[in-house]
Amino acid sequence: MNSLKISTLCFLLSIISIPNFTVSQILFQGFNWESAKKGGWYNILEQSAAELASSGITHVWLPPPSQAISDEGYMPGRLYDLTSKYGNQDGLKALVKAYQDNGIKSVADIVINHRCAEKQDERGIWCIFEGGTPDDRLDWGPSLICSDDTKYSDGKGNPDTGADFGGAPDIDHKNTRVQSELSDWMNWLKTEIGFSGWRFDFVRGYAPEFTKLYVANTKPSFSVGEYWNSIAYGSDGKPEYNQDNHRNELAGWIGNAGGEVTAFDFTTKGILQAAVQGELWRLKDSNGGPPGLIGISPRNSVTFIDNHDTGSTQKLWPFPSDKVMQGYAYTLTHPGIPSIFYDHFFDWGLKGEISKLTAIRSRNGIKPDSAVRILAADADLYVASIDDKIITKIGPRFDVGNLVPPTFKIATSGKDYSGFNWESARKGGWYNILEQSAAELASSGITHVWLPPPSQSVSDEGYMPGRLYDLTSKYGNQDELKALVKAYHDKGIQSIADIVINHRCAEKQDERGKWCIFEGGTPDDRLDWGPSLICSDDTDYSDGKGNPDTGAPFVPAPDIDHKNTRVQSELSDWMNWLKTEIGFSGWRFDFVMGYAPEFTKLYVANTKPSFSVGEYWNSTTRDELAGWIGNAGGEVTAFDFTTKGILQAAVQGELWRLKDSNGGPPGLIGILPRNSVTFIDNHDTGSTQKKWEFPSDKVMQGYAYTLTHPGVPSIFYDHFFDWGLKEEISKLTAIRSRNGIKPDSAVRILAADADLYVASIDDKIITKIGPRFDVGNLVPSTFKIATSGKDYCVWEKSA
Repeated sequence: MNSLKISTLCFLLSIISIPNFTVSQILFQGFNWESAKKGGWYNILEQSAAELASSGITHVWLPPPSQAISDEGYMPGRLYDLTSKYGNQDGLKALVKAYQDNGIKSVADIVINHRCAEKQDERGIWCIFEGGTPDDRLDWGPSLICSDDTKYSDGKGNPDTGADFGGAPDIDHKNTRVQSELSDWMNWLKTEIGFSGWRFDFVRGYAPEFTKLYVANTKPSFSVGEYWNSIAYGSDGKPEYNQDNHRNELAGWIGNAGGEVTAFDFTTKGILQAAVQGELWRLKDSNGGPPGLIGISPRNSVTFIDNHDTGSTQKLWPFPSDKVMQGYAYTLTHPGIPSIFYDHFFDWGLKGEISKLTAIRSRNGIKPDSAVRILAADADLYVASIDDKIITKIGPRFDVGNLVPPTFKIATSGKDYSGFNWESARKGGWYNILEQSAAELASSGITHVWLPPPSQSVSDEGYMPGRLYDLTSKYGNQDELKALVKAYHDKGIQSIADIVINHRCAEKQDERGKWCIFEGGTPDDRLDWGPSLICSDDTDYSDGKGNPDTGAPFVPAPDIDHKNTRVQSELSDWMNWLKTEIGFSGWRFDFVMGYAPEFTKLYVANTKPSFSVGEYWNSTTRDELAGWIGNAGGEVTAFDFTTKGILQAAVQGELWRLKDSNGGPPGLIGILPRNSVTFIDNHDTGSTQKKWEFPSDKVMQGYAYTLTHPGVPSIFYDHFFDWGLKEEISKLTAIRSRNGIKPDSAVRILAADADLYVASIDDKIITKIGPRFDVGNLVPSTFKIATSGKDYCVWEKSA
């Protein structure tokens, strides 16, 4: 909300393809540091397929597959030669098939930062590589080594883009031959061997943009990067309490690597293995959430206790051996994608205890993005509720007081940990005008509708709210709103409420004559606040007793103190009432620049919307948007103002803008597509305000982009109904739905010139924008035109 003068007709219809996050996804590391020495390792693992499947394992991470100088595989040479100390190609293929037959996907360990040469060159330097095939694939010379790796390079390559690896030549990932041939090799591992995903080794060794490139080129169903950097330690040799810099570095790598790859959560490992040694208070960060990467980007976090490096016989950073099951009680019940180490499962005799935990995770549908509510975090006791379905207790203290309700029963327990289970049931004129549109919107593929602010307001448009529980507004009354939400619900459409909580308008003046006495709109005192709940530095209204504002000021009305626990509790209760009483499913958070993102995170955690989006508008860069998303918990989406700004400039003869320096989309959808809500205009930028409007004659080019590209696209009321674009827009929504285009779909940009933009999305559709008619051979003959209009066209792959 950027102005007080807003059209009363302003709301948005959002086409939202919410990602279906994998339930109970569990990774298993199928080797340790000694596995290569045991002989026939692939054959040994093949016998475990049924056992792992019955224990809930969904993915197995296998060792590096290629011929290598080192037994363990981390000094690879002939990449296409799959004879290693673990077995041969046939044995590997049989193993992968056995897992696949049991519903388990295989993840290959991809070691591509460095590579060992087959021969010396004329200088006597080991820098001549063999690919392992009769042709010249992966047969490289010294010019494909990083130029600053002077021990091996001839100086003709590009400088290294990451950390140096001293033991072998660092490969030049800027080289297009390297990119192409490594991508081809990985795709061969998929098609020939049957691998489904990748574990990228030592990703600190090359820029994250190359991980992004290899993921885009190979489209794994799962990928994880090993970004291992030291956590922060204090002068006492113990980890510092605050590890935000460490987890933010991991989150930054994920974002720069495209936002879809996961990362091993070294932050959680480091904190957890210190916490279980009498310092369980470490498991709650300063915002009340998990302190590791799972606290800010849980969907991108792979949690683990130990692996072949940290544990096994190397023991570079081992978990306390007598506390391992406390560690699994945490990782297997909390958000993120948990990983189980081979040694613990088979060699340590913990299979039974671990399997009980995986069964609890699966039975209760605990997901990578499940919500955590920490109930206690003391030195000797940690208790947390996950999705309000299970409660996990870790630590030696037996008495947990009244933290565990009597409706929960023990599901499993062991030394210093326990798990609890609960099966619970939950309840589920403008308004009148909108109600008539339900069937029409549903038939056009609309899944969510963003409705205007619901409460009584000083301004007609609703953005100066007062009595929040009073739902009589200029749009209608509570009964009409409830009927509208039900009509949408009956058609399979979810309703999104516009939540305006940065500021609030008072009902009365206090003894000073200041408008600072608020009424909640109920007979009791809910949301009946005074000046002490206003930010202390909002001196026009506050009595100075509140906390300072944590965001940008909003001058026309009192800024609410979101640090105040009563504010937090009562706003959360009101939002939950909007869900249970009215039927809302999600939130659009207005003017989130006005308060710290940790409070958006808190309200999302407290109210558990199925969808939430924040309006962070401030000449925003995509990195700033991504930072807000991460700090707001990583699950909320944000309106992609970056894409809007670039797109509305691009369609005016500068379509080259639609490709960033890494070859991908230049907006937020280029780094965090699942968290991006793309749009052409809204009630502020367009409508009668026209604060930052899209060129009116290029609007359909805009929708041709947003409705075929990643992100969650939003459609504006004016364009759909008033501008007569319903039919053209509906054709695009049908193409999106028919081809399963998702928020995280892959984009391959084929052209981005001044007058022509062409991109393939998921290799299912091709979108062309711009006045140039001739697209050359960019569109294969197997694609047919699905829809077209002025300066845009969309092709679908023929069945």
